[in-house]
Amino acid sequence: MIAGTQARRVKTALDETRLLILGAEILFGFHLNGAFQNDFNGLAPHARTLHAVSFMMMAICIALLIAPAPMPRRARSGSTNASSGCEPGALRGFPPRDRRAGNARRASA
Repeated sequence: MIAGTQARRVKTALDETRLLILGAEILFGFHLNGAFQNDFNGLAPHARTLHAVSFMMMAICIALLIAPAPMPRRARSGSTNASSGCEPGALRGFPPRDRRAGNARRASA
């Protein structure tokens, strides 16, 4: 029962993250479009600098949203460990799935 609940929670977290990524990519495209408008060169230098800084911040946020996406695949292959350097925020609190323990439980059932 707990394993089913945990799997459902992980799936929900990943689905929500995928939707967030889609929305962030759309906003990123609109933000990038602003730099290619005719009147962009007419902006004050500080306004263009602010636009560039906000563009970089948005790129970093999208990278942080995308980073946890391959983690379930890495966990299934057994390559996730404590020193991987990337802990997905959406999956915090969920221990990695131990394939050997799952196979032992199925064999004993």
